Amino acid sequence: MTPWRVSPVGPRHAAVVAEIHDATIGGGWSVASVTRLIALPGTITLLADRPKDIAPTGFALALMAGEVIDLAAIGVLPEGRRAGCGRALLAAVLTRAALAGAAKCLLEVAADNEDAKALYISGGFAQYGTRPAYYQRPDGTRQDALLFARPLAGAIPEI
Repeated sequence: MTPWRVSPVGPRHAAVVAEIHDATIGGGWSVASVTRLIALPGTITLLADRPKDIAPTGFALALMAGEVIDLAAIGVLPEGRRAGCGRALLAAVLTRAALAGAAKCLLEVAADNEDAKALYISGGFAQYGTRPAYYQRPDGTRQDALLFARPLAGAIPEI
């Protein structure tokens, strides 16, 4: 398997991040809003690809506040799923966050997103709470958000 290349990016890559977000997670992140997020101090924004790729296959965006990093999103296009792209992005975010002084990583995930839950649990996250009916689906139904956390003290283990 070809290894994933994970690279930090800045505001000039906002359109790519917004496009992958829309294709993988859906609505809500315009290019302008992504540009503002990426420009915030302490934001970690990464794109992942393989050397043969024409365009990035996945992204991660995390926001740091003090000793806590909030993993806002990881999105991976279908061609990168179950191929290690999400794991590479998660490992890179956790490593960069720890090096920047974060002590804990927080995230939320839709209760029905089995693939994402498996990724986060395998990455050392544990569920600590729920936000009932947090996500609204296009069909009008609501889905709980599960809250996960992971300490970042010490060395970051391989995910």
